[in-house]
Formats: sequence, structure tokens, C-alpha cells
Amino acid sequence: MLTLKATGNVGIGTTGPASLLNLYSTDNTVFTINSVWAAGKYGEIRFASNPVGEATYAYIRSSAPGDSTRNLEFRTSGGEAMRILGNGNVGIGTTGPRGILEVGN
Repeated sequence: MLTLKATGNVGIGTTGPASLLNLYSTDNTVFTINSVWAAGKYGEIRFASNPVGEATYAYIRSSAPGDSTRNLEFRTSGGEAMRILGNGNVGIGTTGPRGILEVGN
């Protein structure tokens, strides 16, 4: 099943794509590419095993609009797991790594 909404959203395996591209499988897992730049929204790639409540998910997302640092965040349902800053510094367990690699608690 392929759905193309008047908004430009495309759904494969769903008739109601809520973002730019939604891919649903038969076991209700979802893969979403979202590039809506509005209040509180980020460009992101999201993976979820419960699309209704998204209780189990992981996603990769870019910095907020207007954020000149151009960070890349890796998140799970437990919160942010890793961040790559625009300058190349990588933080695991920290959002502001001060060196090439910083591991927090």
C-alpha cells in the first residue's frame, strides 16, 4: 500500500502518514523520516516498535532550527545517548563534549 497525501507526506504500509515519509511493517514497527521545521520539531530519522505510544523507540536528529552548532543527537526512549557536535567532538553520556571523545556517567 502506498499513500501520497496532499501535504506531500508519503506512507508505505499506512494510509495516514504523519510526516514526510512513514514506513510501517506488518508487525507495527515504524521507520519515519521527519523534516518538519516548526516549533519544537527537528529533522529526524525515527525507529519505533509501538507507533501509537512510541514507548520503545530510537532516533537520530539534527539540531534545532537556528542552532548554529549543527549537532547530531542519538536518542533512545531513555533520553539522549550520544551527541556529535558540529566541530566533530563526540559525547557519550554528555551533551557538551570538550574533546574529540568524552564519556560521561
